[in-house]
Amino acid sequence: MADSSQSRAHGLDLDACDWLGFDLDHTLVRYQVPELSELIRTSFIDFLVKERGYNKESFSAAHRQFFARGLLFDVTEGNFLKLRADGYILTASHGTQPLTREQITAIYPSREDFGVGDTSKVSSAYTESKFSDVSIHKPQLPHLPTHIQPETRRERHRCRVFQEDLERICHWLLEDGVKDDRFFYFSTFFDMPGAGVLAEVIDTIDANHSKHSTLQEVAGLQTNAVTTGSDDVSPKLIEKHLTYEHALTDLIDALEHNFSPSQFGTRSGHFFTQLLANPHQYVCQVSRELRSWLRAKRMAGVRLFILTNSHVDFASFLMETSFGENWEAEVDLTIFAARKPAFFENQQLRHQAPFFHTCGKRAVVGQEAADLKLNGKYVHGNYIMLQEFFSNHRNLNANSDKSLSPQVVYFGDHLTGDVLAAEKNTSWRSVAVIEELVTIHPEVNVFKMDSPTCKVAYADSKMAEFLLDSLDRWGHLIHPCDEGELKHRANSTLFEAIVRQHAAFAIPHLEVLVHTPSPMHIFDVSSNGVGLYHHKYPSIEKTTFPLRPSLYLKLLLKLTGKKMDSSAHMFAWFQEHADAEQAKREALKEITKEIELTVREIERSLQRCHQLPAERLNECVSEAGEMFVRLKEQFAHLASAVPQGQYYRYNGQWRWVVQHSVYLASLMIFLKEGRALTLENAQKILGVTSNDPMEFHLDVDDFLMGLCSLPSELTRLATNCVTMGDFARPLVISRFISDLYAGFKLLNLKNDGLRRKFDSLKYDVKNAEQVVYDLSIRGLSTGSTD
Repeated sequence: MADSSQSRAHGLDLDACDWLGFDLDHTLVRYQVPELSELIRTSFIDFLVKERGYNKESFSAAHRQFFARGLLFDVTEGNFLKLRADGYILTASHGTQPLTREQITAIYPSREDFGVGDTSKVSSAYTESKFSDVSIHKPQLPHLPTHIQPETRRERHRCRVFQEDLERICHWLLEDGVKDDRFFYFSTFFDMPGAGVLAEVIDTIDANHSKHSTLQEVAGLQTNAVTTGSDDVSPKLIEKHLTYEHALTDLIDALEHNFSPSQFGTRSGHFFTQLLANPHQYVCQVSRELRSWLRAKRMAGVRLFILTNSHVDFASFLMETSFGENWEAEVDLTIFAARKPAFFENQQLRHQAPFFHTCGKRAVVGQEAADLKLNGKYVHGNYIMLQEFFSNHRNLNANSDKSLSPQVVYFGDHLTGDVLAAEKNTSWRSVAVIEELVTIHPEVNVFKMDSPTCKVAYADSKMAEFLLDSLDRWGHLIHPCDEGELKHRANSTLFEAIVRQHAAFAIPHLEVLVHTPSPMHIFDVSSNGVGLYHHKYPSIEKTTFPLRPSLYLKLLLKLTGKKMDSSAHMFAWFQEHADAEQAKREALKEITKEIELTVREIERSLQRCHQLPAERLNECVSEAGEMFVRLKEQFAHLASAVPQGQYYRYNGQWRWVVQHSVYLASLMIFLKEGRALTLENAQKILGVTSNDPMEFHLDVDDFLMGLCSLPSELTRLATNCVTMGDFARPLVISRFISDLYAGFKLLNLKNDGLRRKFDSLKYDVKNAEQVVYDLSIRGLSTGSTD
């Protein structure tokens, strides 16, 4: 069975796992959520207007404030609820209109306030003390597409819901993943855009006094219109006879219509046609760093698998768009149309459902698979057979106990269908991928525009800004607090409690795994709860300026619960963080000044090469080498002072000294060994050995800029060598500069500072060749360039 919370509290070392598994949508494949949300919303509206006769004028601009995970829609009352883990209603809305605390209490009172002391007077559906005494069955609502993950639901009851009933409903979801059929749970990015659409429909229903008509009357009107081909039923007439339940049913029909696998296969419907026409507008390409991280895990012996509810054709399309045509080579096993969460929890599927081979990229099943093989692609299947396969193919570098279950970690974005179901019904450990966490930890670094992580930071910034409206309306999905505080236990939202109770840790997206130096430590789960996005909630006072200052300030005020009630208050906050920023820059500036002094001393020492004969060059080289030891220590001090992950934010302060240090190191190496300085040599000499772009490192551009400064100094040295009667060294220098120039010409440089610096090399080549020419015509050249 699943690990206990105590075992989940131990460190999780991803390198020691046997298998790492990934859901596809919003996990291994990341979407452009703002654009995707608008596409889904317009797809829903298109269906409601064309297929259900709704009035298009009823839908205004997108209601971004309803794009919130964890909203429950009460189909009887037409209310949207955000619940605390104990059933307390944090906030609510009827249609698009917020409900006051008094209105909430009146609609969902406690039994004591309502005067119900004897629970036997209330429907037994909400008074059973034990969950096992209540029957469970599939929902009466229309069947949802498999990748939307339909859940086991309780039977719908139309009696009054009390506060105590909401507590039981939350308990059922937290402990068993069972959803009450009176409520629709907006829990994924595929259905969340529908919340705003549904809220507008509720407003229209109320405006047309539709509660006076029954659902049967509306169904009769629509059936008559369809069977007779009559056009008598106008959009306004249909809306007048709608009920809340009928509106929800229509929304679920829209989900079925837009996400049905057959729609993708026939390239029909509003959603798939737009997605296919502009895939990169909605689907993010995987970063080079994440691809390298996945490959490094496989090189370390960890095997990777995909377990998705998406069918073969759609999943292949997503992976090709994100990872490229050869995506199959990136994983060791792929399972399509897995039918989660039943894959984990349904006893018949767990033990008996067979695996089938795929038929190319078509959404059909091939022959039944007798067994599973590495690098295979399969459809459907069962957990028991998959777990046995994992046991036979472990991480040989992990030295795990073969008598125990294989160590499997599964990443998914569906909090009940992926995280809860996997943790509760299997021996796997689950990781929640919650993109909303970009607003909990808004410290998105300012990357160089040509950095491979720049696109990731930009996507985070867009996502954070997109969520601002929903934060205003509903608050955070996860409550931020400092490490050690236990207030979040009492204030946890319902879906936050699922994460804390069933996930090993949570991240906003897989990209954050790339830059974690030690999974064993960064993902430790303390006794206080699950680690969320870099292990703990950040202290707001310690959070540094991220994103654009205006967006950061908005997120900051939402996290702290403060209100931007005046311009003076707003700029007071801005000034506080501006002062902290200035203090950090001044501290870095002082360290950089010390490095500059050492660099100038090294330059003074190496300048002696112009006055020393070849046999005495070792004097200035040895002196410079000793000072490079001191410079190495100073760079280490600077690296420790730079905030983690913010190299490119401050590197303008030390770029010159780094480039000049590279130039001096290259001059020292040439004088000593007569060869060019390599990047590895430069890193070793300066003591800057990290290759992680998030840490203090030697940027390739800075290395090349420093190397470009060497030829002008060597041209001067060639002239001075002739003056001292050394006619051999100018030929060596000329050949060296020519080789260096030829090497730079292989680079496809853009029109920037490095390109302009490179353009000046041709003059150094010309000047060095002129010295050699003058020696040749005077008969002073030895003819050797060795």
